Amino acid sequence: MPFNGFIDARVLVDGQPLQEYMDPDGIDNVRYVQATTGQRFTVEIRFLPGFKLQWAPYLHASLTFDDEEINWFRNLPTKGMAHRKGVLTKPESLQLGCTAAKDDTGTWKRTFFVFGALGLAETEDCNPISLEQVNKLGRLKLEVYRAQEVPRELPFITEGRLPDARETVPEKLLKGRYIKNNVRYDASDEVGCAPAIRYHDYLPVNGPAGKIHEFEFRYRNREILQYLGCIPRSPSPEPNHALALERTEEMLKAQKEERRRQNLEILRLRERLERAERGSSRESSTTIIGDDTIKREDGTPIKTEQPQQATKRARDEDDDELQELMPPPKRPAPTIELEDGDGQSGTAPRGTKRARDEDDDDLQEMAPPPKKMPVLVDLTDDD
Repeated sequence: MPFNGFIDARVLVDGQPLQEYMDPDGIDNVRYVQATTGQRFTVEIRFLPGFKLQWAPYLHASLTFDDEEINWFRNLPTKGMAHRKGVLTKPESLQLGCTAAKDDTGTWKRTFFVFGALGLAETEDCNPISLEQVNKLGRLKLEVYRAQEVPRELPFITEGRLPDARETVPEKLLKGRYIKNNVRYDASDEVGCAPAIRYHDYLPVNGPAGKIHEFEFRYRNREILQYLGCIPRSPSPEPNHALALERTEEMLKAQKEERRRQNLEILRLRERLERAERGSSRESSTTIIGDDTIKREDGTPIKTEQPQQATKRARDEDDDELQELMPPPKRPAPTIELEDGDGQSGTAPRGTKRARDEDDDDLQEMAPPPKKMPVLVDLTDDD
């Protein structure tokens, strides 16, 4: 960040400063930085050569996260700094990146500052927050000034309790503010020391030398920074003409195969339709001319089989094979025996008729009627 009165501030991740981006609204002491969930960060304040100490005994820096009321501070004694007539000749710095806090067992542990993910809530009941607090989200606010000690009425003893990080925010209140990160506290396994009892407060020195220099970092993820115009959007890849041509050829080939398949399907359906039409036409145009012959419309006979000559087929239940069954034998014609009055029996000759006697209900043989004599016509002349 451009120094303010020979004071510079920056955000470090893994010992390296984050890239800073100008505020879209043009505010001089505001810079945007890219935040990645899970990263530990440190805020560093540097006093550059040319900074005027103004004979102040301390240089004070305090840091506030989002809408928290607690500020984290450090004091840097000016005694022993390299200066000439109260003007620094060598840079000096201090860092704010961790603190000491108690864990659940009451043990003091070193606790680091970490970028976290901010969740969205559907209602405001679960985590009440005011509109003023929402406007402070996503910000690291830093104040630096020349300080002096002022005795406290009562000594201050640090309890070691960390503020609860704001996990969620009502979606309705956050609408249009493009914030998806927060600050959390990550306790390490390192055992820390309890802060000393403080008997003094550190307030700005009197007069113009006690001016408060303010710096503000607004941390956002990469997507939001691109949306705000801080980071250029990822350029579109250059078109690969060879790949585009190859894909075009594949698409044309696929279309050709699809058309060919459709044409074959149409031909197959047409052939089935023609066969069906020919079959129905033959059935409607045949004429039966005898017991054994069926004649087509054009006069060509169709050979058929007699029912007696047709063989029957049955499926064998054991091996599912077809077996040929012979037609049943013909039944002999029945014969009727006739008895005359002498008790003799015999068969009626062919061509005779039989009648039932009205008295004894016996069959009697009746002679056939006499044949008519043919009529002869003489066609010869009398002469």
